[in-house]
Amino acid sequence: GEYKRTLTMFGENTEKGREKFKEELEDVHTLFKDFIAEHRPQVDIENVATGEAWYGKRALERKLVDEIQTSDEYILNSCTDRDVYQVSYVEDRSKVEALMERFQGALTRLKGPDLSQPGPTHLY
Repeated sequence: GEYKRTLTMFGENTEKGREKFKEELEDVHTLFKDFIAEHRPQVDIENVATGEAWYGKRALERKLVDEIQTSDEYILNSCTDRDVYQVSYVEDRSKVEALMERFQGALTRLKGPDLSQPGPTHLY
């Protein structure tokens, strides 16, 4: 579309593109301030709406986050009072791939375990 790339490092930047970029940037800034005002009324909006990015302890000091934790910690803590599901994607194998996998398994069982390799040995 017309505004797919308002600014680019590889092509020509136009005044119209620059203006559109500034307009979008101002819109994002307004959305940020509105979100903070609604969800974190205790935050001094003028102190945090400077265009800077606040990470980790600095975000915590400015009351933009409640605590700092890893995503694993968040998920584990959520398991106590929420339903947490593990979702995985299984790619369909072609019939040839499935046949080759079965053939490889049968061949491994016929040959027996490879005792020359370190690690656990699976006996079938």
